[in-house]
Amino acid sequence: MNGPSRETAGRPLALLLLAGALSLSAARGARAEETACAALTRHPEDAGTWVALGEQLAAGRHLPCRANLQKRFLVHEEPKALDSPPDPRLVSFVAREALALTWAPALRGRALGLLVNAKRPTAEPCAPKQADCLALTGDPRAWWSFQALYTAETGVPPDDAAALRSAAAASARFSGWTAPGTASSEPCDPASARRPAVDTPPTDPAANCGTHGYRVCPVKEKATWIEVAYTPCDGDALAKVVYVDENRDGVEDALLWIKYDSYDGEEISGTRTYLEVVDGRTGNIVLHGLVTVTVVGPDGGKFALTVQRPVAGRLELRLPSPSQPALEARLRRAHPELLAPGSYVLGPNGFHRNSKEDGAPAKADAASHL
Repeated sequence: MNGPSRETAGRPLALLLLAGALSLSAARGARAEETACAALTRHPEDAGTWVALGEQLAAGRHLPCRANLQKRFLVHEEPKALDSPPDPRLVSFVAREALALTWAPALRGRALGLLVNAKRPTAEPCAPKQADCLALTGDPRAWWSFQALYTAETGVPPDDAAALRSAAAASARFSGWTAPGTASSEPCDPASARRPAVDTPPTDPAANCGTHGYRVCPVKEKATWIEVAYTPCDGDALAKVVYVDENRDGVEDALLWIKYDSYDGEEISGTRTYLEVVDGRTGNIVLHGLVTVTVVGPDGGKFALTVQRPVAGRLELRLPSPSQPALEARLRRAHPELLAPGSYVLGPNGFHRNSKEDGAPAKADAASHL
């Protein structure tokens, strides 16, 4: 009787090797998941541990500590099964925890990337062949803000051009939202040949408040108003405007500090002030983020970054001195849109943190600031 061919005889061995490789890979994955949870237990104040945990959650790993994380961050919901799909809200809370614990650029970039993905707007048909019904997911305001912060942290956008266009198209379908950078069809005139005009929202709430937010008229031919920051006009104010030529193109750029009220239910609980830096010639927003947060009440306080401009094309964001670590940590946890302190340089994608900087927080000094 002829024995099995060399090809046939090799198949069982090949299958055994494949099965062994898959088992080894699964075992390594399980160990990685257990390691991430164990690391959190040992180092709950380590930002890198939280970032790694968020990345595991976003990848759909079946973390044994997921139930405890759900109980901590999603208090009023029943815990989901370990094999359920990733929950963007849980990933967001974990990423925010990381941001509250570090100013390090690399870790902040990874955490902000998680937030960009978790908040990205999508518009999909409610059912196959049902194009007249779209299911909208994500948070366009948060997505836009976090992708701008990611660029400020890393110097590059979080997505390629196609992904950015897709998310922007989906966000445009959300009622009441106008993305910063949107150009209107309304013509306008700049303040002068070297200075853009700045327009604030309508002041009559009963009439047309909310038809537009803060916008600029760039210095170019056939200019139209460009949205900078949308607002429903409830408790906001243009706190300050500074004009400087950051890119040395002969046209002044506009630095806007816009203050909003924060609410705890119906009561005002504090304020938030965003810095928006707008290119005066194009109307592009080249830096966006929170620079000041105040909280009223017994546990209240203030966290404010001073903005200094040593030379054109460079901004210095400085921490207050003396610092208040406990207050800072609390406010950073509640407000992940805070810009990091440090040096920011103007690049092709706008202002971003200096790559030579080690992430150590800089203290405010006696130098003049904007």
